[in-house]
Amino acid sequence: MTSVAVKLTHVSCWCGTPFMAPADMVEALRDRGVGDLHCPHGHSIVWNETTEAKRAKALASELEAKKRYCDTLSTRLSQVREEAAHERARANGYKGAMTKAKNRVGKGVCPCCNREFVRLKRHMASKHPEYADLTDEQRARNEDRPAKKAT
Repeated sequence: MTSVAVKLTHVSCWCGTPFMAPADMVEALRDRGVGDLHCPHGHSIVWNETTEAKRAKALASELEAKKRYCDTLSTRLSQVREEAAHERARANGYKGAMTKAKNRVGKGVCPCCNREFVRLKRHMASKHPEYADLTDEQRARNEDRPAKKAT
């Protein structure tokens, strides 16, 4: 006859019933969550997570949060870069429009009525005194009209 020695451990159910179970089986269930263990009354035994499992979950959760934060920062960085490129292009556009207006005025073309004048300053003071009050956007619209020759 062969005898097998089994190490038993004390287990307590949530219903308060104490009983004995094989130590290897209890360890496997508690640490790895493999299989089911029931008390003599048929209640299922559930153990809280081990400290290592809790720490692993916490670290995984923290890692996932950091990844989401990095993704958010990456998205925001690309948005800021796009906005900066747009503003640079916009500034270059204004610079080009200003250069165009200065060149036209330098050649005697009225920015309001697009006609050529020998004495543009006198024409602006007498015919367009409100021009100094216009916004840049309104001036840009006036400068896009085709030029007319003064007679």
